[in-house]
Amino acid sequence: METEGQGYQDRIRLLYGYSPDSQAILAIRILESRETPGLGDRVETDPAFQANFGKLDVRVGADGESIANPIVLVGAGQRTNAWEMDGITGATVTCRAVATMLRDSAEARVPELFARRVDFTAPPEEAAP
Repeated sequence: METEGQGYQDRIRLLYGYSPDSQAILAIRILESRETPGLGDRVETDPAFQANFGKLDVRVGADGESIANPIVLVGAGQRTNAWEMDGITGATVTCRAVATMLRDSAEARVPELFARRVDFTAPPEEAAP
């Protein structure tokens, strides 16, 4: 899914991959960013920051209409919960922007996508006679 928001310098646009099976964001890809070279642009390349998206928890809450835990940005190396994102020292504003974009987008889209997950699953192929 695509989302965008205000970064430190300008708008940031990104795509993120959501898995209804694991109820998680599995990856992000920055489409457009004019963040500070060597600082804010590290959200694209920093391995520790990218590791946030191996399985960022956006599980649907018991009400079925929201995510159970909003995505939260924490300091670098302080992540203790699956819905938290480790930030990058020196790129706090950009990291906060990415976390906000993902949180707002996931809260708006994930419950509906999860409710319709069977629509995105291919039916099993019928056996040949």
